[in-house]
Amino acid sequence: MTGTRTTWSLVRYFLYLGSLGFGGPAALVGYMQRDLVESRGWFTKEFERPQHGGKS
Repeated sequence: MTGTRTTWSLVRYFLYLGSLGFGGPAALVGYMQRDLVESRGWFTKEFERPQHGGKS
């Protein structure tokens, strides 16, 4: 399901997820990965893991 990628469609998605999502932040991130990266292809997996440039 690849829809058009507009700001309004992204806002609608987050409103939908925020109002009907269940399971806390960890579960919602999984839903976002499945929907926005795998199904719709709006984002790439480039942002899947953070890259740390310096030492903490």
